Amino acid sequence: MSSIAKSFNDGLAALNNRDLKRAEELFKRVLRSDRSHVPTLNLLVVVLMSMDRFAEAEPLIARATSINQQSDMSFYNYGLISKRLNKPQQALENFGRALALNPAIVLFEHSSATLPRAEVAGFARELLALVEKREAVSIALTMDAEFAGAVSAKTLTLDAATGRVSETRPHRFKFWS
Repeated sequence: MSSIAKSFNDGLAALNNRDLKRAEELFKRVLRSDRSHVPTLNLLVVVLMSMDRFAEAEPLIARATSINQQSDMSFYNYGLISKRLNKPQQALENFGRALALNPAIVLFEHSSATLPRAEVAGFARELLALVEKREAVSIALTMDAEFAGAVSAKTLTLDAATGRVSETRPHRFKFWS
């Protein structure tokens, strides 16, 4: 195994173990050897976002999207960064591009709003099963905390007064090779 591949794999292991400083160091080592390695750029961006360093992540994700304009994950990450940096138009454009590139990203928008409360949990389980079966990613926009918690591994809450988004449930990383 090459030293670049070893650094990448070790960085991924560090990220999965939530050793963010080590993951950052290893991913930067990979990028010193190959500045255009989009998977490493994306993972370093995830590390930086996890450490609340969105401004530092933005030029890296911009580089990733310029290198590979077909990377839905790069555009999704760019959307998250843009949102956090209070660039709503840029965020919408990047989320839109991610969705256009990968329709395996499923968007639920107020999906449970018209359902009787007794049906919400079952409906959420059915949607989650569908998303998992297709190995898709889902984004739920809802005011229904029960629904959001049932269909997602990570739940974020928007404070309308400040525009701040905060995590309400721990993040679980899952990567496929």
